[in-house]
Amino acid sequence: MNHSGIKSLLLGIILILILTGCMSGEHKLLGGNYYLSDSDDSHVYILKKSGDQFSIIVNQQIVDFKVVKNYVLVLRKVAESFDCYNEKNVPTIITHYSNEDEYWVIDLQRDKEMGPLKEEAYFHLLKKLELPLMKLSVPSAFVPNSEAFKKWREECKKLV
Repeated sequence: MNHSGIKSLLLGIILILILTGCMSGEHKLLGGNYYLSDSDDSHVYILKKSGDQFSIIVNQQIVDFKVVKNYVLVLRKVAESFDCYNEKNVPTIITHYSNEDEYWVIDLQRDKEMGPLKEEAYFHLLKKLELPLMKLSVPSAFVPNSEAFKKWREECKKLV
């Protein structure tokens, strides 16, 4: 192979690597059409790929998940974010991290999401699906901010 042939081959390999990296982005394949986005610890969520589009299936604040057989078991803390405008009409995002749990069970093989569920319904579903009764846990670093959020909300001139 001559010099230009090697150069073309290397450019082709580099192009393939770049395109592969762009397509996967910062998403990790969980199985089936489901991906985990965890580039930021406080904004972990699960996406579903359909064609070349991604849509959020389980919103941010996933605190634990396990892949068991053909299922993804998910624990999410319910959180809400708002734009808080000050007296100069400058927005700041404020987020309420609640202590409320939300469970999800995703069937990777059937491409089906079940959730949000309360803990009792989650364990009932695991029994029905003949899955181990997997306890998902909240990291010790997670702290709800209900009191601080209430204070921030009162300081907002406008909340959107």
